[in-house]
Amino acid sequence: MAWTSSYIVPSTLVSALESNGSRLQLDLTATSTQFYVALFGTAVTPNVDTDPQSYGVAPWNTGECTGTNWPAGGVALSLTGNGLTHQTGGFLKFQAASVSVAATTISTAVYGCLIYAQALSPQAALCAVYFGGSGYTTSATPFGITWPTGGIWTLELQP
Repeated sequence: MAWTSSYIVPSTLVSALESNGSRLQLDLTATSTQFYVALFGTAVTPNVDTDPQSYGVAPWNTGECTGTNWPAGGVALSLTGNGLTHQTGGFLKFQAASVSVAATTISTAVYGCLIYAQALSPQAALCAVYFGGSGYTTSATPFGITWPTGGIWTLELQP
């Protein structure tokens, strides 16, 4: 199976910290950082060490799951608050509202998703989220992703 775990894309965070204007900006409230959620099956082989990672570029150029009401490129992700917040104890937390799309038909089994900055060129990947060992399909029903209350991801910043 191609999917085995979730990860934050290291090259995207490094690029943001370097203030490289062609990649993700740390000001997640900026319109240039509108995030999208694209669904993927087992044909994609995510690799945390691929540098850089972008939607539509290998490995994210194959295996996308699409269907009625879930287009190629995915759907917009609404950030919670500023999206990226500082938490007590030296943590960064990335949060977004849960996703739900009504009357969705996706016949290819979905194993995970890619969250990426749609308006950038290239479309910088922020994180890959593995849904577990079972694929999900829908037939004219809502397809939803409920993120954990602790955030999509939390990063500890401790030496």
